Amino acid sequence: MVTTFIPTFNEKSRVIINYVDQFIDRPIDLHKLLFKKTVDEILTTQFGLSWPYQSQRADEIKTLVDGYYECLLYRVSHIYLKWDFLYRLTDFYKRQMKVQTKFFQFISGTREYKNTEFQGKLTEDENELYERISTNKLNYLEKCLWLEGEKQLTRENVLDELVTILVGGSNTSADTLLLILLMLATHQDCQDRVEAELHELFESADDCVTPEHIANLKYLEVVIKETVRLFPILP
Repeated sequence: MVTTFIPTFNEKSRVIINYVDQFIDRPIDLHKLLFKKTVDEILTTQFGLSWPYQSQRADEIKTLVDGYYECLLYRVSHIYLKWDFLYRLTDFYKRQMKVQTKFFQFISGTREYKNTEFQGKLTEDENELYERISTNKLNYLEKCLWLEGEKQLTRENVLDELVTILVGGSNTSADTLLLILLMLATHQDCQDRVEAELHELFESADDCVTPEHIANLKYLEVVIKETVRLFPILP
């Protein structure tokens, strides 16, 4: 299933590379850029969306996610706020509720839009849909909608799943990518070995990544795993 996303990863990565080329001699907020990339990829691969303004939508999502985490960090760093009745007296609680409302409006709207599309496919060509189910070719949102239709998930369950994968997947992926780049920038010898491996596998910078390339990126895999070991997303 993951290999079917490789063309999308190639496309989104090319957009990022072309954008970064404009900032060779200028500062750039890499985390914001990587966050937008991961949100765009999640919306495409897991939600089946391809909107003209998806990148701008990622800016809005980042603002909401940053606001939510700010409220969350404030609460966990003040132990007395573990009690709900105290936290609800703070401005941070009010901000969190506003952020959650806006975020769930986006997620709910997305679910309704894709559910209408999904039900239409179910009516038009049920055999094709069942074939995709049997071959595990449904995206994450479609699987959730299918399970909702089978009464194995409720609408609320589906919304919670979508929030989890979008919020958790975007921030963690962007953080990991940024840390990998930081480690390579810090350790020039490792960067040189990664570069040599890439030159060995690719004829030019315009070559698209294939499953065969990924299987042979041995040293890059070591770099990724070591970075995750040093900087785990969760304690």
